[in-house]
Amino acid sequence: MKLTRLYSVLIILNLIFGSSIKPENSNEIESIQIISKTNKKYTYYHLDNDGEIIFDNLERILRKDRNYIIKIMARTPISKNSNSNKAFGFNLNINHRGKNIISDDLKYKQRISKVLKADKKGMHFTDAGYWVEEIFSPNNLRIKVKSIKDSPDVYLKVSYEEIIPLETKKAIYPIQQKTYSTLYLDYENSPTKKSIKWYEIDENKVQYKIKGPKKIKVRTRSLIGLNNQEYKYYIYEDGYIKSEHVYNIKQPRNEVYILDDDNDKLQLSKQDYLLINVPKGDHYYSFKKSKQTPKVYIKLEPVYKGK
Repeated sequence: MKLTRLYSVLIILNLIFGSSIKPENSNEIESIQIISKTNKKYTYYHLDNDGEIIFDNLERILRKDRNYIIKIMARTPISKNSNSNKAFGFNLNINHRGKNIISDDLKYKQRISKVLKADKKGMHFTDAGYWVEEIFSPNNLRIKVKSIKDSPDVYLKVSYEEIIPLETKKAIYPIQQKTYSTLYLDYENSPTKKSIKWYEIDENKVQYKIKGPKKIKVRTRSLIGLNNQEYKYYIYEDGYIKSEHVYNIKQPRNEVYILDDDNDKLQLSKQDYLLINVPKGDHYYSFKKSKQTPKVYIKLEPVYKGK
């Protein structure tokens, strides 16, 4: 996934998220304890200027026959009355089975956290900037985080949680009445399969009302063959823009298409996805594509039961 800009935290997650992973080079890195207002302690590792933090040899923790969500949380110190617009961030490289699945600079806005205590010197910390990656059957997984130019010092925490399969796979539907599309997936050695309840994102928002706590997977595909190299869309939460997402348009391994009014095939791209953790209560999530983007289709599903 190619991510160009974040307006705020990409994924809103609870402070507690599975088990933490200790860096391979932890003996060379400063660590600190960040304390929540409920007195829970979390260990973060210091990424200083020109520094890097490596998470390697993860087979000692993650089983190869399981699937996991890996979450990276980043914060930076901030004074109580700061009104700085300066972003903080880091360069993230995740290599799985010898292939880079992400290598990009991630940047986040500085905003003082309301759930953490100040340290002994009276310094506060920002809300966490998140990156979440879904890893299937981890093998030779390596995570490397490096500092980026002009970012203040960053403190990092990496954790993991096993994905528990859904008992049911029910799609989540938009609030407004909207015609859905059926996707057809052709496999070499099996009949054509269908995936229903995909909704077109246009320049008007497609809005969903979701009751949390709940984890949601957002699946997207775009039309291909229109000389477009990428597609872009925006996510809004409770009426406020949260993030902008840009994906490269790639051919899927197997043919994926929808049928137009004349029953002609319209080819679709390889699926992209991201995860949203919906906090407690009713929340509204809207999706809107950019004007230059070809047609984009979206489907929302719960990942596993909220706790």
